[in-house]
Amino acid sequence: MTTSPIQVLIVDDEPAHAEAVRRALVGAETRMEVQVANSLREFREAVAVHKPDLVLLDFLLPDGRADTALISPPENAPFPMVVMTSHGDEQVAVTTIQRGALDYVVKSPAAFADMPRTVERTLRAWRTLQESRQAQEALRDNERVLRMALEVGRIGAFEADLATGHVTCSSTVAEMWGLPAGFMGGFEAYFWEHVHPDDVDGVRRFYQDILQQDQEQEMEFRVVHPDGAMRWLRWRGRVIRDEAGNGLRVVGVNLDITEQKRLEAEREAALTKYRTLFDTIPLGITVTDRQGRITESNRVAEAILGLSLPEQQRRNVNGPEWNIVRPDGTPMPADEFASIRALREQRTVRDVEMGLVKSPTRTTWLTVTAAPVELPDAGVVIAYSDIGARKQTEEALRASEARYRGTLESMMEGVQIIGFDWRYRFVNSACAKQGRGTVDALLGRTMMEAYPGIETTPLFRRL
Repeated sequence: MTTSPIQVLIVDDEPAHAEAVRRALVGAETRMEVQVANSLREFREAVAVHKPDLVLLDFLLPDGRADTALISPPENAPFPMVVMTSHGDEQVAVTTIQRGALDYVVKSPAAFADMPRTVERTLRAWRTLQESRQAQEALRDNERVLRMALEVGRIGAFEADLATGHVTCSSTVAEMWGLPAGFMGGFEAYFWEHVHPDDVDGVRRFYQDILQQDQEQEMEFRVVHPDGAMRWLRWRGRVIRDEAGNGLRVVGVNLDITEQKRLEAEREAALTKYRTLFDTIPLGITVTDRQGRITESNRVAEAILGLSLPEQQRRNVNGPEWNIVRPDGTPMPADEFASIRALREQRTVRDVEMGLVKSPTRTTWLTVTAAPVELPDAGVVIAYSDIGARKQTEEALRASEARYRGTLESMMEGVQIIGFDWRYRFVNSACAKQGRGTVDALLGRTMMEAYPGIETTPLFRRL
């Protein structure tokens, strides 16, 4: 079964940049078809004729800036957009992401070459957003059923008589609004007095929509209690009409969603921290499912392993594709991998040193820690760093020490190294022979232990 090529629209007035990106995409492993536009006007004309799968949009164009074409949140846009710029500016990056870009790329030859992975990564994020949006829409449908059930039971329900302006509400609604016990005033006046000032205009427009439309309307807004406490409410209502179509009353329900809003904010903050840490931490990070299949990896992991995320996702952590050796160079069986041990034993396995053989002349040395993830269907998280430079330094130090010791050992003169505690740290054969002893008999002992009474000699006093 053939997969349709990915349709990419490049919007850039720099022909050389556009061509560099186009060549990288056309030459990618994944099939891509590329169209180029030179301005925002051409961009709008192109997407009106044919919707692309993804747009790569230069930040500064002859007829405007890219952020004027962005839609926030990005999942509400018809396609994902990545903003490119020739100058790395953190504030521009923050602004474009806030306004709806899914990624922000600083132009460079390396960034152009990496553009196929940027496109694939952005499309994965886009699919996740769309799935999340569909799930949220399904959740809203379920909530609609629940709210109508609450309305029938008059739990958290309200009713406004359009002829008299009189509003009646259940005790649950009164509690949501912070009405004092035995409240006898007009709810309508209280209502407008306690809607959050920033939400008043939106609530007024919403109420007019209810009066003018026959469909149920829904809005989320804030109310301020007399004691200053703020609550989030979801208000859903519709107008009831007579046979002539005249509005008689507005009925609906209020739901207190303050806790939901708090959890959403915490979840978003946690996800933002996770995404930031995952992509910026200077360690390779890989996550597996319970069967050991790789599900996630950060950019550092891709660089260390020399494998893109899709390539990794086709592997299992104990798969035959991995050529792993122990520190002594002998093959390391999968049972000794930190990841497999953590999966099997359900505990953290720390600092396992291994070599990833990439070719007969190239081995990447790693230190690996793995820990089980206590989430449904999750396996382990694996953290690893490249210790090749450290290994080379250690090897150089060992070689240097061997040469140093060899030089001292071959000398005809006696050589000894004594610590501040008077213990022999090094003794060559000539020194041991001069002292009528052996090297093993001297090492680790003090001069006083090896030669009792030496502390009374003039030589010792000079030392």
